[in-house]
Amino acid sequence: MLHFKFRKAAGAVLSAAAFAAFGGEITVYTNLESDEVAEYVKVAQTDLPDIKLNVLRLSTGDLAARLTAESSNPRNDVIWALSLTNMLDPRILALTEAYVPKGIDRVPERFKDQQGRWFTATGYMAALCVKLGGNESRQGDAHVRIVVHDR
Repeated sequence: MLHFKFRKAAGAVLSAAAFAAFGGEITVYTNLESDEVAEYVKVAQTDLPDIKLNVLRLSTGDLAARLTAESSNPRNDVIWALSLTNMLDPRILALTEAYVPKGIDRVPERFKDQQGRWFTATGYMAALCVKLGGNESRQGDAHVRIVVHDR
């Protein structure tokens, strides 16, 4: 499955970047779900067995707040995931550095920063579902319209 392979590659790439910069131990901040973190850790440990990973998983809002609060003295080495809307906050974006990982040329331009500070490893779709009508038991009174935005 392409999506899974890309996520595995993203985890390894980000780990490799941190390894090169920080040696044998890195601190990773992420808002990935626990099962996704486990995938990233597994790949990182396979590719970089001499690295000790310290992973802190927080919700998106808590992670953005922590990055902002620690901006004068960052305690993380790598961000494995954060919503793009938070990454583009100038206070957080200022904490990032450009990095050109192996294989980044396979990532479409629209999914990466022009200055090389971030790229998207996953995506999501939001939906709004509305039940039309009251408590009546009628067939066919609800309509769902799905709109997907590809930016």
